[in-house]
Amino acid sequence: MLIDGGSTHNFIDQSVVIKLGLQVVHGKTFKVTIGNKEVIECTERCLGLSLSLQGITIRADFFVLSVVACQAVLGVQWLETLGPIETNYKKLSMSFTQAGQIHILKGMTSSELAPLSEKELLHLSSLGFFCSYDFRCATNSRH
Repeated sequence: MLIDGGSTHNFIDQSVVIKLGLQVVHGKTFKVTIGNKEVIECTERCLGLSLSLQGITIRADFFVLSVVACQAVLGVQWLETLGPIETNYKKLSMSFTQAGQIHILKGMTSSELAPLSEKELLHLSSLGFFCSYDFRCATNSRH
C-alpha cells in the first residue's frame, strides 16, 4: 500500500481486482499521468472497498489501473477525508483523528524490506512492487 499525497486519486492494480474477484463499474474515461509521465486511460472503478491497514479500516473508491507500482495507492481523494494530518518523516509516521480517535500509520523501514525470492519473482505479472503488504479488502454488499 502506498500513501501518496502527490496522487490525486486512489488506485488499485488490475491484477489485484482480478485475483480477488472485485466488482467493477464502468464510467467515463479518466486519463492518468503515471510516474514516467506516460498518460494511460482508466474506465473502471471499484466502489466502496473496505481495507484494513495496520488495524485501521479504510473505506474508499478506487480507480482500476493496469500499471500500478504497488497493489494500491491511497491518494488525495482519501487523504482529504481525514482533515488535519500530522506527518513525521524521521519516524515514517502519520497521524490523524477520526470519530474522536487518534490513528497512527507507520511506514516500513529499510530493515523491514526484503528482496523477493526467486519463487515470488516467478509469480509476478508485472514489475514495480515497492513492498509486499498483507492486502485484504471487502466490498459493501450494496454495490
